[in-house]
Amino acid sequence: MKEGERQPMLMVVTGHPKVGKSYRTLQELLALKEKGRNILIFDTNLEGTFAQFPTIDFDVEAEREQDRAKWVRQFRPVPGRPAEIRRVVPFTKSGQPMSLDQKATTCYDLMKFFEDGCLLLEDVNNYLTAAATKHFVSSICTFRHRRQDVIIHLQATSAIPPRLWQNVTYLRMHHESTSVDRIKTRLPNYQLNKLAELLINRAYNAGSVFTCLYLDIQHNKILTKEPFFRQAVQDYFMQFPRELDRIAGQRDLEGKKLYANRQQALEEETKRLIADYLPAPAVSPKAGKQVSITSKKRRKAS
Repeated sequence: MKEGERQPMLMVVTGHPKVGKSYRTLQELLALKEKGRNILIFDTNLEGTFAQFPTIDFDVEAEREQDRAKWVRQFRPVPGRPAEIRRVVPFTKSGQPMSLDQKATTCYDLMKFFEDGCLLLEDVNNYLTAAATKHFVSSICTFRHRRQDVIIHLQATSAIPPRLWQNVTYLRMHHESTSVDRIKTRLPNYQLNKLAELLINRAYNAGSVFTCLYLDIQHNKILTKEPFFRQAVQDYFMQFPRELDRIAGQRDLEGKKLYANRQQALEEETKRLIADYLPAPAVSPKAGKQVSITSKKRRKAS
């Protein structure tokens, strides 16, 4: 990679249906398109959000991978021509729905042959077996050098393969049906994910069902504003009071208590967490960028 070029991005998007995952991703894809990036969507869910975009021919039943991906290999940036958004739909040439194995094959071929653009993969855990998931993670690592950004949609953080975490650039969290508490030992930074979950849950329970939050996984940062984060810290210690008790009881080398009371301990620990987990300066929520809280109302969500 030449000096000054950015690293390819891998973003994982989590959240249960009808919380705006596809809508938010569409806005990001349109922004990338305006910057000259071709977009390819493996539309396994046949999302209405993406139905507006033309399909690209993919013959999953062809024996040779080069033949299967013939038109995908030709979908590359052309100087002077506007970037495009195309879809691959989960059907064979005869119109039959792809089997799970065929979807997995399509997924691998798209990662291998689509270059210099952004690839969106919908709910890969619905068609990848445990063994296939290992191959998928390896493929992500292998094909990142093709200047290929990848966005993966999943319904829960728990669906992220453990070996994939080290390659994730951003995690965009929407409201989830299950808590990250279930996978505490599998997360590279449980506290980071838990604070994000609490922040999202508070907004969701207040009626902002389309709330989403970005986590910079490589730098352990939550992209949000300080007032939102402070409230999440309070919610965190309300759920884990013994952890605050432990902090409040800390002493220095001479045996003197570091904090006069639990409130002082909370204030000092909040400052520390802000320094650890918030970017400096804090990122403002703006459309088309890594945003903190969004609660845009709309008619349709997916």
